[in-house]
Amino acid sequence: ANYYTGSRATGFYNNEDPKAWAAALGSSEMVIVNSAGNSGLRYPQNPAPMAYATRPDGSLYLNGQMLVVGAYDINSNSIASYSNQAGHLCQGFNIVAGTCNDTYRMSDFYILAPGNAFSAGKTGDVYTSSTGTSEAAAVVSGAVAIVHQQWPQMTGANIVKLLTATANKDLVNYDKDVMGAGLLDLEKATRPYGVVGIPTTGRKVALGGGFSTSTSGGLASVGALS
Repeated sequence: ANYYTGSRATGFYNNEDPKAWAAALGSSEMVIVNSAGNSGLRYPQNPAPMAYATRPDGSLYLNGQMLVVGAYDINSNSIASYSNQAGHLCQGFNIVAGTCNDTYRMSDFYILAPGNAFSAGKTGDVYTSSTGTSEAAAVVSGAVAIVHQQWPQMTGANIVKLLTATANKDLVNYDKDVMGAGLLDLEKATRPYGVVGIPTTGRKVALGGGFSTSTSGGLASVGALS
């Protein structure tokens, strides 16, 4: 683990303040997708630590609505050598006897995606193949949009949970502190996920737990559950 000292609310490098990020996010269900950086470091670069920044009461400033994206190398079936990894930077004044007491870790919000993607050229309609965590972040942004389109009632925090929970961890030398949740698996993420799946208006809604209905409401009310 990598640690950073300083006051709890501003104990992040470059003095990023999670309070300002939380104020900007407001009550929006938007998912913030941030590239991890291309310096080959053990931890993502600024502002990635905002993903797990917590208030003194332990709640997340960004409500779990941020994803940090590293680059996956299809040739090695592992994280790209240039990609910053999922190492953790401990929040200021949250280290006791050399142990980081953060409730959440960078690996909880870190996901891999292919680092080779096509991007638009500067002139005309020419597209070129580019490499980097920025390209990987664009792939994850598209995945967020697809999941939101498929399940518009799903909260931003649950979209993050779904993509990280369904990510592929069958990678060479998988280590969560290096590769986070694993490789984005959009096909799995768009299947029903949870205890039971119920078709409603053409979509399958995954429910993580039990539910009950009455004769007055019946199954018609199930579609409102998220």
